[in-house]
Amino acid sequence: MNVTGQFKCTACGWVYFGISELDATQEVNEFNEYFDSMTEEEQHRRYGGRLASIERYKRCVRCGNPSENFVPAEAGDCPIGVTLQAIIASSSNE
Repeated sequence: MNVTGQFKCTACGWVYFGISELDATQEVNEFNEYFDSMTEEEQHRRYGGRLASIERYKRCVRCGNPSENFVPAEAGDCPIGVTLQAIIASSSNE
């Protein structure tokens, strides 16, 4: 996976690392194959019975703001040691 930088949600300030839509699609497909290999009980217990979706990579998980509105993150936007989630970095915010 090729990380394209860090991006900040313009609505709530959460920071993400950017990936391409191609990388996000590959991650979704790989997870969904793994998900399908589990029993229904495991699917619900581990993942709430939900498949991965490319749409998850296009919005802030905290407030729902579309990733196309994100801006490049600056030093100090993200505390050291936190876990970042991936977001599709569009050409408008790369």
